[in-house]
Amino acid sequence: MDFTYSPRDAITTTKLAVGSTVVALSSLKNNHDMVLCTIETAPIRIGFGGLTPAATTGHRLDVGDTLTVEGYNQLYSLRMIRDGATSAVVNYTLQFPQK
Repeated sequence: MDFTYSPRDAITTTKLAVGSTVVALSSLKNNHDMVLCTIETAPIRIGFGGLTPAATTGHRLDVGDTLTVEGYNQLYSLRMIRDGATSAVVNYTLQFPQK
């Protein structure tokens, strides 16, 4: 498991259920510029910038993988869906630049 330190302040940590319907991050605000996600219970697929993930499209992330996304546009376009029959839980922390 890789974690990267960045000079940012954590603002929100929460869990997101990822099932058979595409979902986006909740609780986003205009000042968020980074998110750290950990895949907890089942594999998922992700897409950015208009790519809608599905069973055979998008990047696959497995249980225990971490994902760091930086940049306003990437955060707001991030979409997730489960990969397989089992729904997933994604633990994520939204961050904003340190003042």
